[in-house]
Amino acid sequence: MSIVLNLPVYFIFAFILYKICKSDEAGKFYALTLGSLLFPAVGTIISSPAVAPNQAFIYTYFLVEIIHSIGKYHKTYKRILYIPLLLIIGSITITILYTEGLNTKTFYIAGRDFCETYGYLIAAFLAGTRIPGHGIYKEFYKPILILCAFAVIEVLIEYNIPYTFICSAYPNTDMAYTSLANGGTFTDSWRIRAAVTTAHPTALGTLLSCLFAFYLPLWKKEIIEQKKLILLLCATLIAIIVSGSRTAMVCATITIVIFLFSRVNIYLKVCIAGLMFFSFGAALTFFVNQFEDSRGSNLNFRREQLLFSVLAIQQSPIYGNGVQYISKYIFGDTDDGSRGIARGYDNENLGGLESIVFRKLIDYGFLGLGCFFAFLAFFQFYFLINRKKSIYASSGAFVTFSFTLFLILSGTLQNSIIYGYVFLGYCLGKVRVLNVLGIDESEDSEEQESLEESEAEIEEAQEVKTITAKN
Repeated sequence: MSIVLNLPVYFIFAFILYKICKSDEAGKFYALTLGSLLFPAVGTIISSPAVAPNQAFIYTYFLVEIIHSIGKYHKTYKRILYIPLLLIIGSITITILYTEGLNTKTFYIAGRDFCETYGYLIAAFLAGTRIPGHGIYKEFYKPILILCAFAVIEVLIEYNIPYTFICSAYPNTDMAYTSLANGGTFTDSWRIRAAVTTAHPTALGTLLSCLFAFYLPLWKKEIIEQKKLILLLCATLIAIIVSGSRTAMVCATITIVIFLFSRVNIYLKVCIAGLMFFSFGAALTFFVNQFEDSRGSNLNFRREQLLFSVLAIQQSPIYGNGVQYISKYIFGDTDDGSRGIARGYDNENLGGLESIVFRKLIDYGFLGLGCFFAFLAFFQFYFLINRKKSIYASSGAFVTFSFTLFLILSGTLQNSIIYGYVFLGYCLGKVRVLNVLGIDESEDSEEQESLEESEAEIEEAQEVKTITAKN
């Protein structure tokens, strides 16, 4: 593609960086989130060290945050995020020390990976503590509809317009999943699939299932007009179908069932629970029959992947094999130029490692796997105990459940995990600050004033505490 056609992509990239640097808190967060969605994580703008557009966005965001935070006191209500993050940092550090010792290069790789994934969780949390009202639901409304429309268009014309347009401007690309020569489409003879600007239909499924879970609790709420909410939920469901992500379909279905179950009275809950109990066997049989030997991801692949994972950690079941072991030794390039060869398996026979369980187990062992699920359980527990206090707690609980289920069933592809972290972080920030400050989330104008006053009080208290400690 000529440089003239690439100029709009470069302009969009520069504009997003500008918004991250110069906008207010809401503008920075929306630019970071939409920018990371707009640019597929299949190419880099610098080859060595490799820097992709979404990585440039998150590092720029934190650079701006660091500059703005100089001389300011740390807010006490933000320390809640230390709990889940320390679980992840601790498990990664222990694995590195056990497998490679004080290897600075490995710590650098792990640090980058942490910033480029959990950095979105931190950024979203900070935004949640600073942005008043329900602006996020309204700001994301139109982009979601546009995303869903492009998913439908992609399968109708069998050509991914935004994907090929943007990726053609990358100086360096890794088209491991599809090719720009075929229009960046993932649809084949037996299955329709759409990816839009994500790296893969599975990544799009991660995003859409989280979006659906995020907006579903708004049903019968006065945050978004009911007709608009119905349109958005229906559009998201249609996009999930055309994405071809069966895991996203399962997550959306179970999310709907749980939502309906939470809305009925106790008598209907007993009836529904009894019906689900007796129908569970039939549903499980149907699921097994559908996915036992089906094309694409199936249960046979999962059994192979489980066996492979167990064999891969024989030498170090507790601490795992080390940071990025999978990418370097299982699916990395070999000496003869082939890809995905490890321990007698190749990528075609292994079918990938389509569960976060397999990936965490091989890289970080049972310690890392346990810490990761404790990390997710922290969010689930916090949102559940606050679900009646805030709509964000309800949204966060549904997103956490759907996101966790998706990770278990299909894992991650490229940077798809950041989509869930954006919603988890934002909901945690909103719920935490509303709980600490005792603000009615429905009173947007008063919330902003109270938030600013309360933050000033917290800063003053912190200053007094610091001066007292010094004396």
